[in-house]
Parts: sequence; C-alpha cells; structure tokens
Amino acid sequence: MEPLLDKNNFISIKGARVNNLRNISIDIPKGKFVVITGPSGSGKSSLAFDTLFAEGQRRYLESLSLYSRQFLDLIEPPDVDKIFGLTPAVAIDQKNNSNNPRSTVGTATDIYDLMRVLFTQHGEINKTNNSEVEIKKSEPQITKEIIKNFKGNKLIILAPIDSNKKNLTTLLKRGFSRALQGDEIFELEEFETHTIDGIVIDRLIIDTKNSNRIESGIGIAYSLCYGHCRLKIGETLYNYHQESKVLVNDVLEKFPVIESRLFSFNSSYGACTTCNGIGKIDSVNSENIVADEDLPLLEGGIPLLTTAGPVFISMLKDLLSAHKVSTNAPWKKINQKLKDEILFGAAKKYKDKQTSTTHEFPGVLSYFNNLKDSIAKKDHADIFLID
Repeated sequence: MEPLLDKNNFISIKGARVNNLRNISIDIPKGKFVVITGPSGSGKSSLAFDTLFAEGQRRYLESLSLYSRQFLDLIEPPDVDKIFGLTPAVAIDQKNNSNNPRSTVGTATDIYDLMRVLFTQHGEINKTNNSEVEIKKSEPQITKEIIKNFKGNKLIILAPIDSNKKNLTTLLKRGFSRALQGDEIFELEEFETHTIDGIVIDRLIIDTKNSNRIESGIGIAYSLCYGHCRLKIGETLYNYHQESKVLVNDVLEKFPVIESRLFSFNSSYGACTTCNGIGKIDSVNSENIVADEDLPLLEGGIPLLTTAGPVFISMLKDLLSAHKVSTNAPWKKINQKLKDEILFGAAKKYKDKQTSTTHEFPGVLSYFNNLKDSIAKKDHADIFLID
C-alpha cells in the first residue's frame, strides 16, 4: 500500500487516461512553480488543461446551487481514477481571442475586481521619510473611535480657525463666544493675543448617549475650517481632516479618496496619465530610426521618411538647404547639430522656397510620434519602442 501524501502540500493524480495520457500517476507539489515539458503529443496540455483544470472547474460548478447550474453546460469528468488535494484553478493558455490590451488575467478571472474591493476597504496611505499623512475621517468614524478609546473622558470640540480680528467678529455674530488657549478657555470679546488652539464648539463627556452631539459638533468644526477639526481629550489635542492629505517637504497636497475607481486602469480617475491605463507606450526609438548611415536620408537612411507626407518632406529639404547640405548626403556626413535638428526639431524658422513663407521644422521623432497610430507598424516594427 503506497503512503498517503499530505493533501495540503500536494496535488495527487492517479491513473489519468485523457487523450495521449496512458494511465499516468503523478504528485505535484503545491506552492511551487511547476513546468510540464515534453515532445509534441506527449500529453502536456492533456495533463494541465484537460485533467487538472477540467476537474477543478467541474468541482467548482458542482458547488453552485441547482438554480445556477441550470444555466451552465455540464462538464464531463476527466478519465482519471482519483485526484487528491485539488484547489480552485485558473487556466491561461495561448489561445488569446482578444486583442484588447485592457483584457488581463485579472479582468478575465474577476480577481481584479476583488482586489479593488480589498484595497478600498483595507488600504492605507503610507508615508515616506519626508512626509506626514493626514487620514480622512468622517464625523461618525471619529465619534465611534473616541467613544471606543476615550469613553468617560472630558471632550472639547474645537474649530482651529485663523484667529484674525475679522474672523473673530464674524464668529461672535454667529453665536460662538469662547476660544481655547492652552488650558484656558476665555471669552472671544477678551481676545488679546494672536495664537489660539481653536474656537470652542462644544464641551461634553465622551459617552454613547452623547454620540449625536459629538457628530454634530465635529460637523460644525469641519464647515467652519474647510474640513479641519481639533479635539482636546484630557490634555492632548487631536487633529482630524475631512479628506486625506499628505504633507511632503512642508507642502500639503490633497490625496484622492480611497475608493474602488482609484484602483481601476479603465477609469480616468485611477489610470496612469502617461499610458492611459494600457500599460505600454508606443514611441519612435531615436536609436533605431536611422537604418543605414551610409544611405541618403530620403533613399533608405531613415526608412520612415518614405511614409511621410509631401509637406513634411518639403520642410525637411528646406532645413537641409538652410544648412547647405545636399539631400543626397548620408547620415554619417551630417554634423551633430543638424542631426539633432532633424530628429528633435529646430526652433529657428526656415524659409520655404516655393511659398516664400517661414516655418519651424518639428523634427522626425515628433512628427512620427503624432502619426504612429496610422503607420503600418509591421513594416517598421524595429523603430518603435514599447515602454
């Protein structure tokens, strides 16, 4: 009798007879990168897809309710004696029927959406060595937090507003009459200094029965101070913010609210602004754009120029003429200054001989980067750089 393997560490297949497999038995370790190799027709795909994945998918479908299963096609079990230790499986093969770059393993398996929910619910803004983080807290969140941690303590709700005379006069008219400075509460009418910890919104004991009053006081502080609230609990001052902010090198920057769309490359809110969520950038590679330094530019030296429009070619000829360089000159005979102007553009204006007007030369790289979507990349694949 063969020893039983730990099902938590191995996937054990006994007597697989799918397609080219001839009664194969194998133990595959979990948590390892396993490669199945062999000559064509040896049964690699039969083992991976038609046995392992097929059985995993079949077991998953059997776990669904009868109502759900009536809408799905039944899957026949693979021809195998037994499979132990099988876990839920995701199969990815080379038969890619989608050319959409936004279709990924994550989107096809729905793992992507689950990860977005995870990051949204449990994500935290991390700080670096030269930054401080101010985390967004709502009125109910603050109330729940302080009741949990400071129940029974004295609480003073403060609005840390700028203490100039105009603000204080407005606050007095709105019914706010006290301010806190250190350990002392004084009347605003007696205000003499220019530093206060905040305008007193309310004073109370932290308790569940006062939760509505606490929430209301914090909301008033937020409205007075553009989303900033300060609480004094015991001898300690606590600052709270209505939106997350990051203080980097003494510069306060707003941080986007952590929500699902922030982690979506299909949303303009969360997508990379450089690649627009595609994950790659197509641009002309200046190192490969010159195919042969011994050939003239318009005769194969820069192959892309064969696809350029007549206006651009005319502008290029004007540039060469202004530098007294023949259009038949090979790339290696052109000086570095003119090479840079040909590739990257020239700020100086050159005269068009035909129309007598002046123009700036935009540069080969800029011109073809703007036209890259209309160029047949299969003919010039070597000059495109994908980042």
